[in-house]
Amino acid sequence: MGTTPGAYDNYDAKTTANKGTEKTYLMPEGYKFNPDTVAQDLKKGRLLDNNEFVYQYDDQGHKFTVNAKDAQDFLTKYIQAGRTLVTTFDTTVNDDVDGEIQNTAYQLDFQSKTGRSFQTETVQNPLPKINPKKDVVAGVGNRSSLNNQTIDYGQLFDYALESSTRPANYGGKTNEWSIDDQTDIVHDLLTGQYSVLNTGGDLTTEDGQKIVKNQILDPSYFIAVMDGHGKISLQATDKYLKLIDLPDNKKVPVQWTAQESHKKRIHKLDP
Repeated sequence: MGTTPGAYDNYDAKTTANKGTEKTYLMPEGYKFNPDTVAQDLKKGRLLDNNEFVYQYDDQGHKFTVNAKDAQDFLTKYIQAGRTLVTTFDTTVNDDVDGEIQNTAYQLDFQSKTGRSFQTETVQNPLPKINPKKDVVAGVGNRSSLNNQTIDYGQLFDYALESSTRPANYGGKTNEWSIDDQTDIVHDLLTGQYSVLNTGGDLTTEDGQKIVKNQILDPSYFIAVMDGHGKISLQATDKYLKLIDLPDNKKVPVQWTAQESHKKRIHKLDP
């Protein structure tokens, strides 16, 4: 008698598994696995009842295992019928890690008594370098740096907040993206006006429209949250996160630069 049907995945120690996100899909007949299109292909699959499977995590060994709860039923319904199943689970990249994430999965040889396993390819994903930058510029139309230059009282100027770059061919999903900036409320007056530019590769919307490099993004893609004490948080909306996770946009580097408008305060000198 063979081993219980199943597979296991050695997820990278730089990530943490999100327990409870496990899903197994029955793919259409004749389906051929393609890592480049699997996210879209899953929409054509049928989500199976998780009660058919046993999902287990080894937090110390960073191992995720999926097994059929009823081995004979699994063999009859899926293996003997020549069907393909795809199991997914989510992980979150840990804080303060760099380099790349590696992942390898194994399918158990459940038709023999040996308990052998067959290894998949090892996939690798570089981690984005978290290196946002800040500069002071004349304005959206003139992005020349004013750093270390004199700014007159009453003069309008912008702080440019440049995000890190999400690399091209990114394999993950971007769930949030923001930059917080604490301004000098003694000398600077935050006007509440801001704009966000696409400073990465050209993006493509769902309806095929192009957003080219240095184009000002639609205001619906970001919101500004101010605390009344000079702190402003520029936050990507779900609409922007959905945009950059479209298949075409994962192929290009993604970056944005927020420009928040300020005015140099005019102070009355004490006698």
